[in-house]
Amino acid sequence: MLGLFQRISDNHTLFGLRGLVFAAKSRLIPHPTTAKVTPPGVRRPLFLRTRTTDPSTCKQVFLKTEYALDLARQPRVIIDAGANIGLTSIYFTYRFPDARIIAIEPEATNFALLKKNISDYPNISAVHAALWKQDTLLDLIDPGRGHWGFQTQTRSDQDAENALHKVPGLTVASIISQHRLDYVDLLKVDIEGSEQEVFEDASAWIDRIGVIIIELHDNFRPHCSRNVYEAVSGFEYESQRGESHLFARSRYVPGSATATGWIRRPG
Repeated sequence: MLGLFQRISDNHTLFGLRGLVFAAKSRLIPHPTTAKVTPPGVRRPLFLRTRTTDPSTCKQVFLKTEYALDLARQPRVIIDAGANIGLTSIYFTYRFPDARIIAIEPEATNFALLKKNISDYPNISAVHAALWKQDTLLDLIDPGRGHWGFQTQTRSDQDAENALHKVPGLTVASIISQHRLDYVDLLKVDIEGSEQEVFEDASAWIDRIGVIIIELHDNFRPHCSRNVYEAVSGFEYESQRGESHLFARSRYVPGSATATGWIRRPG
């Protein structure tokens, strides 16, 4: 019962009266349905699905503000890898209004809602793909963790026969080339374990990244953290915010680094 009241309270905090309607739909309608809501600070309504992980994602982004980064310079180019339904990309739009954002999402239903949510934001480009260590065709797997937990695998993997659909796998270098980017100020990565492959050999693109914010999934895939930490050896600062690990070049870190949660890395 306390959990129910907390969810209702969170919905009201996030969405006002629309949040109460959203909560009612979630309880009364036994299957997922799309509802229109407006979090604080967002000028255009967003579309979320009831009875999915969408409300939890929205809470993480707009209530817990996990991506409220303190940076010394405003990002002009952002890659949002694992963009889900576009909530983080939209949050970045309001926090960094001059930024161009590339939102990458592999799962088809998430991608459809992503495009719907960003339709009024011309600075956000949607890419139906997954980050990977090479440009290839991947299988999308549902391990049963909800709409934020889809994983990508190659055809040779054991569970390939359980794939939902195929999706292009692209390297960070390919994204940079295809979108004619000189430099990526901020790379956000939440790709459910595929960071193991993406950061396995980052030499072709890591020097063109200013800040990385990433969720690590060693519980899903061994050696995720090891590959990431080896790849970011040239980043002078790190921090942690919620479930995310942050790595930054020194020019992006405020002068009062300690006060804003940044720690100077050894070496």
